[in-house]
Amino acid sequence: MNTGLMEIVLKRLMGRAMSVWIEITLLLQAALASGLGLLIDRFSPSAGFICMSGLMVVGVGVKLVVDKRT
Repeated sequence: MNTGLMEIVLKRLMGRAMSVWIEITLLLQAALASGLGLLIDRFSPSAGFICMSGLMVVGVGVKLVVDKRT
């Protein structure tokens, strides 16, 4: 990810771009971890594993689509 940003973003804006990217990822991690915790509490740990497996499949799918475009 860092390499991609370095190729796209101007050097003088790199710090700002990285700060925004880190902020987005931390917010997503906090929200998704809390949501997953609530899911596990409400249903069962197996539901959490199924949800995480689905997220991984979606991530691999997005990566494949992005790789085909480049």
